[in-house]
Amino acid sequence: MKLLPPKRTARPAADHQTGDSSALSQTTSPVKSPGNSTGKSPGNSAATDSNHGIGRGMEFAAMVLVFFGLGYALDSWLDTKPVFMIVFVVLAIVGQFASLYYGYDERMKAHEQRRLEATRKGRPARETKLR
Repeated sequence: MKLLPPKRTARPAADHQTGDSSALSQTTSPVKSPGNSTGKSPGNSAATDSNHGIGRGMEFAAMVLVFFGLGYALDSWLDTKPVFMIVFVVLAIVGQFASLYYGYDERMKAHEQRRLEATRKGRPARETKLR
């Protein structure tokens, strides 16, 4: 059985001498459909929110593990088990909760600002989406 390399399709390239990338922008233009009259790329906000939540959860767990490892290394070096492990894990958890709180607060302020602007323009506030 003979394996063939995958077929390559020709894509327009940017003109490197003039910097013209209009051919590239034509191939990556936003999708317009009957339900998408804005011309923005369609996206699933539920999937985006889910990915953001999973990323934040992974960051939370990784940061706690890193601080636990640092505490363990210091405790092993100074022979003070488990003082630094406990202190560093508590610091990591407090820091992560502070990061979550301030990130949420910032997103809510931006969301409220978008709603206020939409209301001033005469559009119903429910049309704006949380990003």
